[in-house]
Amino acid sequence: MEIKEFYDEFISRFNRHKRFFGSDDCLKISNEDWTRGIENYIKKIFEENFECVCICKNSLAQKNDMKEFLTIDYTVFKKNERATLDNLIHQDIIYAVEHENDPSHDSIAYNISKLLNVSAENKVMIGYVKKEEEKEDVFEKLKNQIKEMKPNRFRADERLLVVLGNDGMSSSKEYKAKLFYLNSKRVADL
Repeated sequence: MEIKEFYDEFISRFNRHKRFFGSDDCLKISNEDWTRGIENYIKKIFEENFECVCICKNSLAQKNDMKEFLTIDYTVFKKNERATLDNLIHQDIIYAVEHENDPSHDSIAYNISKLLNVSAENKVMIGYVKKEEEKEDVFEKLKNQIKEMKPNRFRADERLLVVLGNDGMSSSKEYKAKLFYLNSKRVADL
């Protein structure tokens, strides 16, 4: 699954799955309920649509599921490739996803830092800011930081998708995303 497919699916499900949030009025939804709503459909995207193994937060894990891995909200592996002593060489994380409700730039930076320090083909940070104009500031600062990183820090195909919404948003139209190609330092709008 390409990272753009994940983004398209994430955006399309936002409006369709508001029932997971417990209220139609986004301003009345607690941070905890918002996170739980987003979590429910992210897990479904990977497990139902893309038939992957999604290891996630304890509250979402089923009885026999593995729990949160490397303190990343969601680590995604190809289906039927759980770690055993016979197949560790093939255990590549295909997605590492963080979702952060706290709109402070430091919280966003902390979660991006976790993603930049884990080896995964696709890294996704979903966060929120208080004001629309803050999004470009976050993207620009991140672009400048990535430019300074040594290219050999990342595998050739590693990508970071940063999706920013507005605190209290009510529509997926309020999300804005940039895709960072980490090794080549290119950036694309989605």
